Amino acid sequence: MNRKPAERSPTIRNIDLFERVPYLNGGLFRPTIGEDFSERAFDVRNSVLFDVIDLLEEYSFSAKGAPTDLDPSVLGNVFEKTMNYVTSDDADTNKELGAYYTPSEITRFCAEETIRPALLDRFERTLVEECDWPEHTVENFESVYELIEGLPGYWGTIGPLLDAVDDLRVVDPACGSGHFLTSVLEEIVSVRKALYARNDSYPHTYRLKKTTVLENIYGVDLMGPAVEIAKLRLWLSIIAELERENLEDLDDEDLALPNIVFNLRQGNSLIGYTGFPETTDDGEGYTLGSFSADSVRERYRGIIDEKEKHEEAIDTETAEYHRREAFEKLRAAREGIVDDTHADFVEAGSEGVTIEDVRAMQPFSWVLEFAEVYAEGGFDAIVGDPPWDQLRPNREDFFSRYDE
Repeated sequence: MNRKPAERSPTIRNIDLFERVPYLNGGLFRPTIGEDFSERAFDVRNSVLFDVIDLLEEYSFSAKGAPTDLDPSVLGNVFEKTMNYVTSDDADTNKELGAYYTPSEITRFCAEETIRPALLDRFERTLVEECDWPEHTVENFESVYELIEGLPGYWGTIGPLLDAVDDLRVVDPACGSGHFLTSVLEEIVSVRKALYARNDSYPHTYRLKKTTVLENIYGVDLMGPAVEIAKLRLWLSIIAELERENLEDLDDEDLALPNIVFNLRQGNSLIGYTGFPETTDDGEGYTLGSFSADSVRERYRGIIDEKEKHEEAIDTETAEYHRREAFEKLRAAREGIVDDTHADFVEAGSEGVTIEDVRAMQPFSWVLEFAEVYAEGGFDAIVGDPPWDQLRPNREDFFSRYDE
């Protein structure tokens, strides 16, 4: 599935059983094990494999609720419970890991309360600045769906608003296995559908989800396996929209999954260089917020170009080449600012922290790692778990503040 049918080995192409196996792209089936790995250590009888395949074929990943449907969210639930089990039985340690499963009701509510106001604000500005609507008219809408219902159906209005959706960048800085991100995905797709419906257009949900995952969704997590499951959940959310009969209507480019290796990243989102690695004429360093979209684009142009080429690639070799090039440029850029990150620790009074300690913390320098986003102005919305905690009244602590 990591190669187009025409690029597979002659042995595979000559087996009828594999003739209809699609090419999915996206990196889902990209080899991640070294060349010295031998499959001979896994000697499993064919009968066992057939039993496993038969079991899996009884189910499908879908959110439609049929008896044999598995909602993609089950992956996150299993992962987070597994992490809690294998790391520690200590509730405080589990809380520190942040590996609790958040119910769908909460992720959907947070996504609604974040995405709808953000898009309403963006739509109001677009209608005024690009469609010449009076400000007093757009200010009368209390929700994004009320605004959409009040739109005329012609493309001159719908088109700019869909472009505004494309430009929305949403990030979960502690995304875990992607539960909040899948809720954001559903929320944005719902708005896209409502806009298209005003123009009596009804594009397939599969395509809308592909666009949304690639254009709108970003995440970071300290745990690499969590990031991989988050990617898988997003991909499964896309694939779940396909029916078997749809496959005949899609070519390789349509069917290929989006390349999102740079959308969801591993790293410590709380630690990283918060300045901008340039100096002004008087030698003073830039600080957080002083960079501009142009300065980010100019400094990290090579990284941004490689990421864009990776995202646009529709064949494995091209995507893999640009993925490697982008990561190599990122690695070099990280080394260029590790001293600055260490200096921030020293300045904050943590003299005992060494440069190797900083590297071990997996710092995530936002402007560098998401240069393509900051080159367009940065993120528009943040989603994630609130700082859940239980407040307990304590008479002694309360009244001690008023002791003379």
